[in-house]
Amino acid sequence: RITIAGLGPMGASLGLALKQVKLDNTEIVGTDGNRNAVATAAKMGVVDDSTRNLRSAMDGAKLVIITVPPTETRDILEAIGPILEQGCVVTDTGTAKAPVMGWAAQYLPSGVGFVGGHPLPKRLPPSIEEADPSVFQDIDYVVIPAKSADGHALRTVTSMVERIGARPLFL
Repeated sequence: RITIAGLGPMGASLGLALKQVKLDNTEIVGTDGNRNAVATAAKMGVVDDSTRNLRSAMDGAKLVIITVPPTETRDILEAIGPILEQGCVVTDTGTAKAPVMGWAAQYLPSGVGFVGGHPLPKRLPPSIEEADPSVFQDIDYVVIPAKSADGHALRTVTSMVERIGARPLFL
């Protein structure tokens, strides 16, 4: 199970890109506090399942991708920390890496790997309705493993980046 937390243009485009890859035995779940975003994502086939309930979205997640605005990232990390399963990998797509890395260290338990991320698309669709999986093709995607991230966490995020057509750029 891959969970995308945040179904705006970035999250929706990422969901479509992951669905396009046709990952075996993988369910893509989307969650967002915005009822319209959840309904639109479901209607567009961005995810296999969608919910506004953060706890149910995280249940069984092996990879969590946080695509919310930077002002909401801290709250999401704090909320999901206690409910993630051991071995889960968490990444984000935000621009501000220093605070996010600190929040991940503060709120995510040991046994959960965090690898910061930031795609560098040439353009981003202005709305969820215009989500486009091709925005990840042939772009650099910044990857910043937390000091506590193990090889599994780094491989998981790197593999996701490569599968959607982007190039990992390690910082």
